[in-house]
Amino acid sequence: MILKFRYIILILLLIILSVSYMFLRGFTQKININTEINLNNGETLNTFIHKISPFFKNTLQLKILFKITGDSNLIKRGDYIFRGEYDVFDIRKKLLRGGKLELRKVSLIPGERLRDIKDHINADIEEVSGKNIYKYEFLKLFNNIQGLLATDTFYVNAEDKSDEKVIELALEKFNKDYYLPYKDKKAGMLDFKKAIILASIVEKEAKTKEEKAMIAGVFINRLRKGMKLESCATVQYLFDKPKKRLWYKDLEVVSPYNTYLNAGLPPTPICFFSIDTLRSVYNFKEHQYLYFVLEGNGRHHFSKTLAEHNRVKESLK
Repeated sequence: MILKFRYIILILLLIILSVSYMFLRGFTQKININTEINLNNGETLNTFIHKISPFFKNTLQLKILFKITGDSNLIKRGDYIFRGEYDVFDIRKKLLRGGKLELRKVSLIPGERLRDIKDHINADIEEVSGKNIYKYEFLKLFNNIQGLLATDTFYVNAEDKSDEKVIELALEKFNKDYYLPYKDKKAGMLDFKKAIILASIVEKEAKTKEEKAMIAGVFINRLRKGMKLESCATVQYLFDKPKKRLWYKDLEVVSPYNTYLNAGLPPTPICFFSIDTLRSVYNFKEHQYLYFVLEGNGRHHFSKTLAEHNRVKESLK
């Protein structure tokens, strides 16, 4: 009887601890919000909480925070734009600052290389990533940041002329959407490090979203058979500007990134890629195809043999 009572007490304690943990976690949990809220004269914190509750679940923690700080009477009325991830401390700070903050948007586009985004990003990308190297494990995968920023449109304060915040948001999103869900998973025989390298190649090779998993399957088939990838995208990476057409001499450029000369994958990703592309690699199509070539309709023809592949190429001339 005593043992049973102790067991019940233990279970209750575990439940209380779990609930307490989830509640306390709500103070620091960042939630993505994409909405605009107007707080009119005479409206209170409770009004704001009612308006934001469909988009932000930790409203009780927000109410408690204002109870502790005792400054809910200092909330400014006006229009509020929420674009990005916020915890209760971020929202409190925003409400006390008040006013409609003008935002500007900065896009990191799938397929861009590091050298490409440096043309339109006003920040020392390597310096920002270096500051975060102990915060994010994935920054230790390679000796550069190529391929390790999430692609998306980010909203930042229009008054802030530096794009450091953009890089920080892209790193945070890569960690949340790319790294944490997939770091311990395999794409065929590929670990996460190799999977993101392949994702960058698929990003450059695929012309449609529907073909990404097919193309990933081709490259995985070639890796399984010990064949060279022979990806034109890895050769294009060697040039400052993409060439309209690659010549045979281009395929002979000596570089660890040239998959016409080297077996296996390049040493790092060759571009930044979308989360959809990474998902396509992890959910690649199982098939027997080993070759593909771009047809005139903007799609690829897939072949199982070199002879068939060559016939298709000849017919497209």
